[in-house]
This record gives sequence, C-alpha cells and structure tokens, in this order.
Amino acid sequence: MAASSASPLDIAHEKYASRGLPTWFAYPMSIIMSPALSAGLYSFVPDMMGAPLAAVSRSLNEPWQIGALLAWRLLEITVGCFFGLDHFDFVQLTAMANMPYYTLLYLFFGVSFEPLALALVIDMFSLWFPFWLLRPTNYHNNLRSVTTPGTTKDLAVDKTIQFYMSLFAASIYGTVVYLSLWSWLPVFLINNFEEILTLEFAHNAVFPVVFAACLPIGWAAKDFLFSTSIVYARATPAELVQFDPKTATLGETFMYNAGVKQFSSREGILGKRTFLLVAFTAAHSFIKVFGTVEGATIEGAAGWAALWSVAAAATGLGFLYVGDA
Repeated sequence: MAASSASPLDIAHEKYASRGLPTWFAYPMSIIMSPALSAGLYSFVPDMMGAPLAAVSRSLNEPWQIGALLAWRLLEITVGCFFGLDHFDFVQLTAMANMPYYTLLYLFFGVSFEPLALALVIDMFSLWFPFWLLRPTNYHNNLRSVTTPGTTKDLAVDKTIQFYMSLFAASIYGTVVYLSLWSWLPVFLINNFEEILTLEFAHNAVFPVVFAACLPIGWAAKDFLFSTSIVYARATPAELVQFDPKTATLGETFMYNAGVKQFSSREGILGKRTFLLVAFTAAHSFIKVFGTVEGATIEGAAGWAALWSVAAAATGLGFLYVGDA
C-alpha cells in the first residue's frame, strides 16, 4: 500500500521546524535589535514631524523613567518569545495594544494624523523586523498557504468569512467605545487628563464613524483570535476535555468562567489568545499613557486601558460563540 500523504498540519509543522533558530541566539538578538532599530529610525524623523508628539509628551529627565520604558520594550519582546508568536502574530498583538495610545492623542490631544502614523509605523517595524528575521513562521500561519479541502482551513482563509469576521470584531470594539463616549468617558477624561485639548469628538461622535475607525483593529483581532483558533477546530466529541481547576491554564479558566464547561482545541487557543490580548492591551496602554502623556493621572491611564481591554475581552467572547455556531 502506498504511504499516506502528510496532513496539511504536518507540512506546516515541518515548515516551522525547518526555519527554527536556537532560542539562546534569537531571543537576545531580538532584545538588542528592536530598541536599536527604534532609536535609529526616530533619529531620522524631521523636527516638524516630532514636534506635535513632543508637545504632549512628559519630560523624561529621570533615568528611572527612561529605564522603565526601555524595560517595557524588552518585556514586550519577552512576552512575544515566551508565547511563541511569529512576526504575523506579534505585529497584530502590538498594533492592537498601541491603538488606544494613538487614538487618545489623535482624538483628545489634537495631534495630527501624519506624525502619529509615522510613529506607529516606526514602533511596529522595530518590533516586527527582528521577529521576521529571527523567528520562524508559526504552523497555523504556514497552514494558510497550504492548499487543502478541509473546512477548518477554508474558514481560516475564506475571504467572505474573513470580511464578515473583521466587521464583527470592529462592531464590538466600536460599540464599547461609542457607549463609553456617550456615557462616562468625557467626564472621566476631563477629570484625569490635565492637558486634554478637546472633547469635540466625544460630543459629536456617531456610531458609523466610530465603527469605521475600529475597522483596522477589527481586522487584526479577526486574524489574531478567530483565524488562528479556527485552524485548530475539530468537531469530534472525543477531543473535548472537562474543565479541571487543578490543571487548567489561564485560557481554560477564562473559558470556564465564560460558561464553557468543555474545551476543544479551538476554544483552548482562543481562550489563551484572548487572555493575552486583554492583559497585553491593559499593560501596554497603561504604561504608554501614564509614562509618556503629559498630565495623565494613574486613574486616567488605568481607565483608558480598561476601556480597550473590555473591548478585547468582548471580542474574544464574541468569536467563541460565533465559532461554536
């Protein structure tokens, strides 16, 4: 009998293993390369582009302030390596975590789009490039390039499904942000951000505009949460496992608290990634806002970070129930 052909997942695993570099080499090189790239690229930014950001930034005169921000950059890379993220996953995660900071400056501190876009590109590139250069592409991302007739792979790459799931994620983010703008957020911003310039957007916001602004983060959330987890979907009852609090991971505990008593591969991956997105968004937004925005209080930074973390958690729960359906 002819030997059975390798499954798409096996092929994707082989592609992953073939490009692997030893951790002892890739990790320290990433630690060195990312801050160096960021500093080098920012040194080429014209003064006229950097001035708007400098005008709303804290003065970082103390060594501990610079050290704290550098330590967070190193921790970002460590988290990416620890969770085994590749350049696709890592840039999506960090982009979603950066959105709250840049949104705050654009909407409420009067910083124009061009310098913010340039700063975001530099931040993303300095994080993406070392991972692209030094780390292999994960097998769930490799799997999307493998031609298979399987339904899970089809769902992970089907353009129509991807389009609707992006809209779905953007609608969840947009709803959370819009309801906050409509209710508690304007007063909260006034009380906790001393240098805030305008609340015009908060007073005039309409849902279609907020929804449209959330489309990029909706696309990233779709890819990071839905597309990756659906690759691992297998609808066989034997694969379901009961929740055990003694051995459960953080993602499994998250799913159990959301009402899911049994877990498949898809739900486990989705739970882990949702937890990572929520925690990373909360930490990154708080540190970035409180550490760099002039006049931001601890409560202000924490509240702004919590808003986007709630949106991330709601998106993960939404994908959980959509995937089950």
